[in-house]
Amino acid sequence: MRKFAILGSIFVIALAVTTGVMACDKANATAEAAYQQALNDSGCEKTASKAAYAAVYDATGCDKTAEAAAQHAVAQAAYNETIENSGCEKTAKAAYDASIKTAGSGCAYDATKAQQASNTGTSCAKTASSSCAKTDAKAAYAKTLDETGCEKTAKAAYNDTLAEATYAKTYAATSCSKTATKAAYKAVEAETGCAKTAEAAAQHAVAKATYDETLKTTGCEKSAKEASDKAVKMVEAQLASNEKTL
Repeated sequence: MRKFAILGSIFVIALAVTTGVMACDKANATAEAAYQQALNDSGCEKTASKAAYAAVYDATGCDKTAEAAAQHAVAQAAYNETIENSGCEKTAKAAYDASIKTAGSGCAYDATKAQQASNTGTSCAKTASSSCAKTDAKAAYAKTLDETGCEKTAKAAYNDTLAEATYAKTYAATSCSKTATKAAYKAVEAETGCAKTAEAAAQHAVAKATYDETLKTTGCEKSAKEASDKAVKMVEAQLASNEKTL
């Protein structure tokens, strides 16, 4: 009887290990696919890495699993490229090892985080071509909710981060603050359906961008704060004048 009990325990442990390995393999495959798709769409490795993380996080709700899978996707891409160029397995393995970073172990499934992730907008792995504004926003939402336990605060963090990322991307593409402000406004309005929320988020995005740029240029926090306050007033005027067209 004792022998059967021991064999049963061994079987349960083996099954658990096998299930865990299969879950990790599935997460890695998901990350690789999302990474490659985002890389093809954006040409940006950083955006692709974020997309890989978002895809796995959406599927599992687990930070550790998503982080490890995203790092694997980056390393696997380095491996594939190296072996294609050099034809050397040893060199490709070295490229993989050089790319991957230490990322805790485990593939635990956190249903609460999975639900939070599914309730916070569309996965950026599916919309990689629209940059990773939503991925950044979802990460801010999840982090804030974990830290504060407050849904309202987490949603505000989501909106602010979405506006920041949209503003930054649009400004980089157009070099026009007004166009970037309008894009930030529209991004948040599309998510919330609330003009007041969109306006506040757009003002936050402009204020932060102005503050950061001024601080970087001058090294003076006082000057950065003054520039930020001035930018907010300009945004208020812009949004007021464009109210009918926004």
